[in-house]
Amino acid sequence: MRIRASGKCKVGGPAGHVHHDGYRYIGLDKKLYLAHQLAWLFVKVKPPDHELDFIDGDKANLRFANLRPATRVQNNWNSDRS
Repeated sequence: MRIRASGKCKVGGPAGHVHHDGYRYIGLDKKLYLAHQLAWLFVKVKPPDHELDFIDGDKANLRFANLRPATRVQNNWNSDRS
């Protein structure tokens, strides 16, 4: 796996970039991944059974404690809150 800092990102700073949809994406081996999915995978070592939901509704809060598996319906309920 190739790891490097791009010209837009400083070593020690947040990885990846925030897309116009509000989610942070991180590039690994020339593929883009959602940062919250990588955070879940790092802790659980397996992908979630469902989608992931931000408990507090803040897409920038990538702490594992702020992530939970959710069905599409549950995830949509939260999107109506914001």
